[in-house]
Amino acid sequence: MRQLIVMLILLARAGCAAPFADPGLPFLFSTVDARDFGLYPEKDNLAVRGLCLKLAGDTFACYDTDLMRLALVWRGGFLTEKGVAGLSYAANKKAGSGQKDLPKPIGKAILSMALVPGWLPSTARIEDLRTPSHNAKEPGRGPMDPTIARYRGLLDLENDDAPGLHFEVFGARWSEHIRGHARGLVRSFRGAQLPRDAKIVLGSFPGAEVTLSASGALIEQAGLPACHFSMLSSGPPDTLESSDISFKWEQDQFLTLHLPRKKSPIAFSIAMHLDRPYDPRKSISPRPKPKQSGPARWAEQVETSLVEIHQSHGYAVESLGLPEANPWQRRVRVSGLAADPKGGLFVVTFDGDVWKVTVDGTTLRWSRLAGGLHEPQSIQVVEGIPCVFTRTGIIKLQAQEPKGLYYACHSNLPAQTAETREFPMDMVLDPGGGFYIAKGGQNATGKLNGTILHVSRDGNSFRRMATGLRQPYLGIHPETGLLTASDQQGNYVPSTPVHIIREGAFYGYAEATHGQQAKRVEEPAGWIPHVLVGSASGQVWALDGRFGPLNGRFLQLDFNRAQICQVFLDESFGAAAHRLPFVFPSPLLKACMHQDDGALYLGGFAIWGSKAKQLSGLYRVRYTGKARAHWPGKVQAFREGVVLQFPHPLSDDACRLTNYRLKTWNYLRSSKYGSGYYKSDGQAGQDERWASAALLSGDRRSVFLVVPKLEPVMQMEVDYKFTAETGEAITDQVYLTLHRLPRVPEKLRETFGIVEADLLKSAPARTHAPASIEASVKNGLALYLQMGCIACHSTDGSLLGKTGPSWKGLVDSQRTLTDHSSVLADADYIRESIYEPAKRKAKGFDAPDTGMPSYRGILNETQVESLILFMSSLK
Repeated sequence: MRQLIVMLILLARAGCAAPFADPGLPFLFSTVDARDFGLYPEKDNLAVRGLCLKLAGDTFACYDTDLMRLALVWRGGFLTEKGVAGLSYAANKKAGSGQKDLPKPIGKAILSMALVPGWLPSTARIEDLRTPSHNAKEPGRGPMDPTIARYRGLLDLENDDAPGLHFEVFGARWSEHIRGHARGLVRSFRGAQLPRDAKIVLGSFPGAEVTLSASGALIEQAGLPACHFSMLSSGPPDTLESSDISFKWEQDQFLTLHLPRKKSPIAFSIAMHLDRPYDPRKSISPRPKPKQSGPARWAEQVETSLVEIHQSHGYAVESLGLPEANPWQRRVRVSGLAADPKGGLFVVTFDGDVWKVTVDGTTLRWSRLAGGLHEPQSIQVVEGIPCVFTRTGIIKLQAQEPKGLYYACHSNLPAQTAETREFPMDMVLDPGGGFYIAKGGQNATGKLNGTILHVSRDGNSFRRMATGLRQPYLGIHPETGLLTASDQQGNYVPSTPVHIIREGAFYGYAEATHGQQAKRVEEPAGWIPHVLVGSASGQVWALDGRFGPLNGRFLQLDFNRAQICQVFLDESFGAAAHRLPFVFPSPLLKACMHQDDGALYLGGFAIWGSKAKQLSGLYRVRYTGKARAHWPGKVQAFREGVVLQFPHPLSDDACRLTNYRLKTWNYLRSSKYGSGYYKSDGQAGQDERWASAALLSGDRRSVFLVVPKLEPVMQMEVDYKFTAETGEAITDQVYLTLHRLPRVPEKLRETFGIVEADLLKSAPARTHAPASIEASVKNGLALYLQMGCIACHSTDGSLLGKTGPSWKGLVDSQRTLTDHSSVLADADYIRESIYEPAKRKAKGFDAPDTGMPSYRGILNETQVESLILFMSSLK
């Protein structure tokens, strides 16, 4: 034990990490791009949902779980560390958009397969019959017809050197084990029965010379070793002999194995060997077992500590130490978490691992449960079973005896592309049964990019709930089932929206229309400005009586600033948002409430740019009751004004009009990235609004701001500064979206003692003069942090993890533009880039999935001058 502790300390100091594909696992779920691999590559051989198997003798195989085909067998190295997870594994840098930077095999191909099903009815033509997406060239079309064959899962047993592939053929349960030997491999099949005649497509060999025999086939291609296929009997309980099967050469390309209908159990093997036929008297080489093997393989626990970060308004924010120093040298980048009803917390990482963490005072004990998953971003618990949403589909992790783990495929019916931005964004439980899942929509080439889907309880069907989302994260009320979603500001998404999801609705991201004519855009329940939420992520309802004043609140996570907002959804007018005073060291992606302690748990990692400096983290927010919260508990809007309700009585200075400042503006939804601010007359900027009265309620806990001629608007900012009755200062802002404005009800008039004269007062032309702020380097630095520029632009010359140019040395440098022209980055160019960022983009910073919103109407000339002065100071 002492040696293990010393090793963990050394690893933590060195920041070591094993290769992305865990050497201790015999498999890895990953996309494999073999489109240009081998002497005779199959031009469409892209396994979007590949299952890579590490066999003996430096041999590897990729099984396509969509088409149920053995897509590739190769020798040499494993895979290039490409793709989002791979590239960001060591360098903390995301991959480029599209399908170019994908994992590719290293070495030489032994066998490759065209993009066709691996199982078919015996008489069927060999072709891909899956329904194409609106982009006919997109190979990520989802699984093949499940009535023919369907992938069901991977069984990993500690005492078996080859994981078992489980699937159905014509509804009957089958399994396959693939083992390597010195010059090839052996595929061993077992089936409960075979309801009809079928064939297995063993490989595609264009231009080959083929010799068939009763029990095998010889494939000869110029420049490649001869490839021998032979059928092997596998013994009891029942077998297929060579007389039962036949090898066939079809369509001048495909070698197939035809199997007869059989009502009893079946067992047989097929050997593939280079140069000469396989000798069945020689044993199959087992894969060398690593020192840490099997899914029960991770018996060791790693201990970390819980540390308080800060306290605010009666809440403690605590950091749960990650097991970054662990025996398997796995990186721990938290992408999802879920409370275990039996106690503890399940944590899933973007690196494909699932951990169980238990909290004992300030001591945390981490146990590794699963690995090798494909870029998972969500985990939920159903009847005690962890369910993970990955690119492979929804995977249920079911313990098996003796000492094993079944990676059951609950559902892979929704199609998935290899596009690096079609993330499996989020998954929440439907209280009525099943799952809601959200899929990334940037660079929408596939069938379901930018959609929210409902997957049935049994996983055998799904339906499309909503479309037109860019990068949505989900929230669901666990009692009412109200489904909500956030989205990422960008093209067609002018600012951060909070959506109430209604079945069949289209939410405005025009690229995710899936080749259909765009429907009427469903406007969000509310907008949140970029200055408040720079990059929206997960949502959660804080429903626990032990959670203090925040009990019952709807919370929106802010990835960019690593903070939380409370959102008030009110269909009578729209919505309102307010930032809570909790700060976290790393970006936030997901959150959940825990029934054990009534606390909020949060986690995330830097998958995009963020103000947070720490790569990843896991946190707990719990109510201590040791201080009072002075943030709004309710926000309402009416034709006559705005009501702010607080949990404690306010002082008389809440009635002073000089303590309030109101602004309104609209956004412009367009193909440009984000939006500036626009006045009611369409000009850039914000409209100043003035209250004519500020009235306290009888219990002094609410203030009614009377705002004459208030009208619907996309965004309203209410800044306030006063004191509580006990003397504590309250300075804050709330942001509202006003879709409609009902009349203030009579009961509320009585609460505030409102008389008609209060509502007829005209607001003063100006209640206070705006502070005069001079342009300065100091103010430029403050804006750099406040406006979230830090997320995309460094100040030290580095570009790692950034989507925009560094500000160091930028001013008065020569810049090459996307049209290959050159420009001097003087003050005029920088000013133009702030107001019209898409007009003259610098080369290398023009990725289609990223961009910079216009700050026209958001920043005034003095603020822009401050930013330029700050940039100029970064020599």
